[in-house]
This record gives sequence, C-alpha cells and structure tokens, in this order.
Amino acid sequence: RLTLTPDQVADTDLANFSIYLLKTSALRYALARLNRDNAQQEEYLSDIITILAQERTGAAVRFNVQFLKVENANHVMAFNDPAELLEIEAYTQSKKRQTMTPELPSSDAFRTIADWQRAFRRLYEEKRHPEETLWNKLAGYYGDDVTLIQGRVQAYLTVLDYAARLVGQDKAVLLVRSPGRVNLMGRHIDHQGGSCNLMTIGYETLAAIHPRKDDRIRLFNLDREQFPDHEFSIGELVADLPWDDWISLVNSEKVSQMALEAGGDWSQYIKAAVLRLQKKFSALQLRGADIIVAGDIPIAAGLSSSSALVVAAAEAMVAINQLDIFPSQLIDLCGEGEWFVGTRGGNADHAAIKLGQRSRVVQVTFFDFAVQDVVPFPREYVLAICDSGIKARKTNNARDQFNHRVACYHIGFKLIRKLFPQYAPLLHHLRDVNVRTLNIPLAWIYEILLHLPEQATRDELRAALPDESDNLESLFATHQPPADGLYPIRGVVLFGLAECERSRLFAGALRGRRISEIGRLMNVSHDGDRVARFASDGKQQPYRAQTSNDYLLDLIGDLKSGEPERVIKAQLQWQPGSYRCSVAEVDRMVDIALRTEGVAGAQLAGAGLGGCMMALTRKDAIPALAENLNEGYYRPCNKAPSILLSTPVAGSDVLFVNP
Repeated sequence: RLTLTPDQVADTDLANFSIYLLKTSALRYALARLNRDNAQQEEYLSDIITILAQERTGAAVRFNVQFLKVENANHVMAFNDPAELLEIEAYTQSKKRQTMTPELPSSDAFRTIADWQRAFRRLYEEKRHPEETLWNKLAGYYGDDVTLIQGRVQAYLTVLDYAARLVGQDKAVLLVRSPGRVNLMGRHIDHQGGSCNLMTIGYETLAAIHPRKDDRIRLFNLDREQFPDHEFSIGELVADLPWDDWISLVNSEKVSQMALEAGGDWSQYIKAAVLRLQKKFSALQLRGADIIVAGDIPIAAGLSSSSALVVAAAEAMVAINQLDIFPSQLIDLCGEGEWFVGTRGGNADHAAIKLGQRSRVVQVTFFDFAVQDVVPFPREYVLAICDSGIKARKTNNARDQFNHRVACYHIGFKLIRKLFPQYAPLLHHLRDVNVRTLNIPLAWIYEILLHLPEQATRDELRAALPDESDNLESLFATHQPPADGLYPIRGVVLFGLAECERSRLFAGALRGRRISEIGRLMNVSHDGDRVARFASDGKQQPYRAQTSNDYLLDLIGDLKSGEPERVIKAQLQWQPGSYRCSVAEVDRMVDIALRTEGVAGAQLAGAGLGGCMMALTRKDAIPALAENLNEGYYRPCNKAPSILLSTPVAGSDVLFVNP
C-alpha cells in the first residue's frame, strides 16, 4: 500500500488506462470479489488491480501484477468527453489502409533472394560468421548444436536456390519456417476442451514468399512430382463460394465437392489458410504471393505436415498483408481453416506449431485458449519418432473414422446432459465432466459412465435423444456409417475423460522429472488407441480395452474399499478407455520399444490410422532401440528404418533479420 502526494502522482510515468491483460483465472477471481463499498455505490473494474496485488497465500503473493510499458500512447487512447473521442476517431481514420497495399511492405523480413543466399552461404562455408544476427536467430530456433544449424542452413539454401530459378534472384522474399509437432499427452481431446502437452520437432516446412500486386497465389514445391504446381485467384475462389459465415462455407455442398475432387491435394491446405484469413478480414482484399515450399516433415506420418503447411501459409499471408492478428487468433483461424479440407478436428496441432519453444514442452488448454504451463524437456532424454511406413492419409475412409469418433464424443456429452440435468449448467464441454467442476467424488463419474451405452446404432441414438434430432443428423452427416453400424459411446467418452486427466497431470510430472510416471501415462494413453498387442515372440492378439458394466463397478468398488493400492489403481488417469485409432503395425512398434531398456514410455504420434510411434528414450539407449525396431519390425516387414531423433525446437516464425 502506498500513500502519495498529489505532486508525486502528477510526476509519475505510470498511468492506469484501464486496459488490463489478465489470465482468465485471475479475472474470474477478481470479478467475484468486486464490491460497492464506495461513495458512488458502484463497482469499479480498476479495483481488480488492488484485489489481485493484495492477495497472498501466507507470505507469498498469489498473483503477479506488473505494468506494461507502451511506446506509442496512441495504442492506449481513452476518452472521457466528446473532444477526446474525436481524437481517437481521427487517429483510427488515419490508420485505415487501402483495399490492397499497393507497395511491398517495408520490413526487415524482406530481402532479395541474392541477399539471403549470400548470408546463408557465409554461415554454411564458415560455420559461423561475423553476421551474428542470422546465426543467433537460428540458434534461437534450433539450439547451439553447430551440426544441426548447418543442416538447417543447407535447407534454407535449397529453397532459396529453387526460388531464384522460379522468380529471379533480384526479387524480394520473406522466409517462413513451420515445424512439425508431436503431442506428448492429450490426444483426441483438444476439440473437447482438454489440454495438450505440445512439442515442436526439428523437422519443418520452409517457404520463400514473394508478394504480388494482384490476388493470385502461385504454389511451387521442391518435390514437384508429388506436389505439382498450382495457381488460383483469391477473388475468383471466393466468388464461387457461399460467404455468409465460415461454418456455412465449409459445410456447403460446393466445398464438399471441392474436397472430394482434390483428394487431399496440397494446394487445399494453402487455400484453407488463405480463405480463412480472407473471411476474417472481409473488408480487405488480400494480396497474393508466389509461395515456394520445401520441407522434411515425413508425409502422412502423424507429425502434422499438413497443419505445418497451413500455419506457414497463414504466417506468410499475415506478413505480406500486414494483418493485425495475435498468436491465439492465428491458431484458432488455422484450426478452423483446416475444416475446409474436410476434417473437423481442433487446433492443437496449430497451437503446437505456433507456440513451440526450444527445449520446452508447452501445455495449452482450449475454450478459452490459454497456455497453462511451459516445462523443461528432460535433458538426458530424446524423443524417438519412429515411422511405421503405414501412411495416415486423410482419405475419405480415414476422415469417416476420425469424424465418427468425434461424433461419439458429442453424442455421449448430449446424453450426459440429458440424463443428469442437475449438472447441465456446469457442462459446456466434455472436459467439464470431472470431479473439480462438478464437485463430486470420482466414483460418481464412473456412475455417470454406467448410464451411457457401450455401443448403439443410429436409430437407438435417435430414440435416446429425440429432442436433438437436427444436431444428431448434422453429426451423422460428417461421416459414412461404420461397417458394423455401431457407435461405441462409452469407450470413447471414457477415453476422453481419462485423457483429459492424463494431460492435466503430465506437465507436473515433467516438471518434477517423474520419468516413470510420465512413461506410464504415455503407455496407458496408447492402450486407449490400441487394436492389437504383441508378445515378445511377435505373436499378435486382438486388443480392446474394457468398458463393461462389471469393469466400471469394479472401479467403484476399488474406490470405496479404502485400500491405497486399489484406490490408486482406480484413478481416472489409469483407465485407457477405448478410442481405437491405432493400427496393428504401430502397436507392434510400441510393444518392441517398451521391451527396450531405457525407454520410459511409448505411444501413437498423431491422430492415428498409421503414421508414427514416439518413444521417450534415454540418449544412451537409442542404439538398442534402433536395433530392436530393425530386428522386430522394419526388417521382417521389409520396410526401410525411419527413426527421427528430436528435442523441442522453436515454433513457427517469419525470419526477421536486419540487413
């Protein structure tokens, strides 16, 4: 508490403009404690600063309150009278841009291709050059490993040389990097409001972007055979699409037909980013660009190569059009943009790609989006990302299965709200079905799950939810009926609730370096996606995690027993649930990895139906893991070994370097 004289107040360089940046939890805490204990009998939002600053837990300050230095006072203009309001209006009008920026944006990100080539070649030839800004920038992305940085320098030179052949060395370009990602814990739950523990990996999409004066997008990929050239006009594309709102657009018959005809073509992911930004900034005609792409993220391996492309395109369009957007908006727009391709997932992949930090794992949550924690990756470990060779293509069949599981989530959630109306006001997303939100014991969560059908047909679900007919039909329309006609509601919901709990606990286990707990969380999570289990002799057995009435009743009995071992075993995070989006090949690799000394845990990487397995492995155990996988999987299956070793790198960025 401070007591100041009027002169001291007048002389200070601190001012309260009533513009506050708060974490959601802090805002809710302060708003609940506002009062009218003042002469005007009014609540003042400015009191939240005092409330937060004075709150303590013992001697420790609970909330960290700091001032924000503002270089341009126009950015925090406020008004108390019409004259001050007119000043704001005048400033706003002066900042309004034209329909399309006629000149190339002025930015340190833009240099001629020849300038970029010279800078990178000096680094490549001399290992380190007095032009420290570029080297330090790369070290900030990738770490201090000279060999790793040299490899990335060569990758930048490759895309620059290709761009020079296409548009000329004298053309100005900006460089965008967008890494692949893995989600260490929190699979399949971002779209249900759960948390994800995200890590960007040292494999990335690189793009050289040359702005155009028209609205045409020209696409070039270094691998032209697999990714042919494309060209489109933003205006012409928009003219053929419904433009009322984004949901109507992506649900339209026109877009569905486009997705069907494109069959997952790489240009669709560029269009997804461009269209979503054009819809967001509907009063501005976006400038086009020549986009030259190269990358080393394995395709269809569950490492988000497609989402990395979406984020790279979005970063490029934001930069060349000088769009006013902040990271969480970009993440949301990229996630929604990818709906254009035909999937209905969340934006965890895009959050990981944008927010990744070197040597750190970032825990994020959704609805409302927030970064919950940033924790160190264990230094003596590396993440071995092992490709099964089974391509996780986003074909129609794959989209059907992914969207089928998402439908199970939504239907299960609707059933819970109907069957337990006393909890409905507290339930906004599936993740809210937990002991903290509902203030109930864990045994009651299992009681709720007992009321959900293990499996049901569409007609049975229509009968169970007669008041949700329109919503059900919308969910059913996202996918073809499964071959058996069944929706495994209980198993999917159990997986989702348990995965939310596993993900919530994961960052704390990392921070505490509880490696055995981390490994167990990974292993149980994978069991929720398993379709097979393999013995040490390689024999395969079908696998389906338990979700029966007897299983849930046993868990309730364990919790009520009071016996520590039984109570611990019955905790929600140790129940796999049954999402079943793995494939037998990935399950085989996981089981081989888990029999290797030095592997803490292993699980599916990505959304499933192929792709990669990831194993948290001590660095000294990598040779043994590689040998075991080669002997137990790659060689018998006649597949080339593919093991990518990675620690966290920085998230996506436009490369800004002073000339």
